[in-house]
Amino acid sequence: MLFYRRVVLDGTLAIALFIAMSGFLLAMPAALNEGELPGGARSFVIRRARRLLPPYLVAYLGYLALYPLVAWLGQKTGFRPSEHFVRELATFYTPSVVISHLLLVFNLSAEWVGSSTGILWTIPVEWHLYLVFALVLHPASRRFGWGRTLLLVMLGTAALHTAHVKGWLFYHQPWFAPIFVLGALAAHISFSPLPRVCRLRELPWGWISFALVLGTGAILHWLGRDVPPDYIEPTVYGVAPAWRWIPDLAAGTAFSSVMVWLTRASTPGPDSGLVARGFLRFMGLRWLVCIERRSYSLYLTHGAVIICLHHLIRPNAQLWIGDHVSILLRGLALCALATWLFYEGVERHFLPDSELAANGSRATRDGKSTLTRPPSIASAGLHHQG
Repeated sequence: MLFYRRVVLDGTLAIALFIAMSGFLLAMPAALNEGELPGGARSFVIRRARRLLPPYLVAYLGYLALYPLVAWLGQKTGFRPSEHFVRELATFYTPSVVISHLLLVFNLSAEWVGSSTGILWTIPVEWHLYLVFALVLHPASRRFGWGRTLLLVMLGTAALHTAHVKGWLFYHQPWFAPIFVLGALAAHISFSPLPRVCRLRELPWGWISFALVLGTGAILHWLGRDVPPDYIEPTVYGVAPAWRWIPDLAAGTAFSSVMVWLTRASTPGPDSGLVARGFLRFMGLRWLVCIERRSYSLYLTHGAVIICLHHLIRPNAQLWIGDHVSILLRGLALCALATWLFYEGVERHFLPDSELAANGSRATRDGKSTLTRPPSIASAGLHHQG
């Protein structure tokens, strides 16, 4: 268990991979469309707002109703909620916290982000990246190129993180911006028709990805060598706060390289090896694609399942291995049920194209290019399409 926690930082590295994939998927239409953002910045922002915000707001209102319900059921069943739950229940309903959540700015305050459900903090980060991508990053990339844009973003993020560590201002985990740009750069390398980019595309991305993944593992091992099993303060998921950006940035860099490699492997060529083809086939399995299409609903609802399981299933009793297996199976079943209900009741009504969600095809609207059968790595982020 400790090995798993050190390797994946309790699963938080998945956020860095998700942000890198977001950059890849959102920059892919422009790369396919000769650098033009299909529909322009205004259309992009409107599509992203319609896709992201309504399901989030419905989920947030659901969490507002869930906390008192869990507290009431806890009283009825005789279970005492955890101190963390009591603290969230006391702070979750203050006017500033509610307004910050409704305006998607609660990652600008330690108090606001600490009062959230523990998962929703990634939504404002993603929304801010969408706005910055359309209004700043994409225009900058057309003027300076994605390489120089990445350098400028890294310098700005370093200044912001330093100010955060010094206590001058608060922005929750600002280093996701360069990770997002790394994903966009991977899309540019994968699809841009520019001659100099085509030369980059011919590099041995399989070996580059392998080296970067090994390097990320070495970094995680080095950072976690003196981490206690209980991850006591002042560490955050086993890493000192000032150095928390290192594993995320390393993982985002490695995954961006992997996306280039898998994209190259989807077409005939030297990178179309057995491992890559096997992974792409696995990503294309029907049951996995079904989960991928509903990943946003799963993300928005799984926290509610965790809250219910944590506070309503024998929280004060010693749990044995059979209890853990039982809770895991119940959790998976409840996650599947909650995801299905939320997707059918809420999310699918805000999909940019219901046919797109049904068949998994990809078409760049308002543009010249169409990719009818995309690399499978893109199918894992279908809820980004718009």
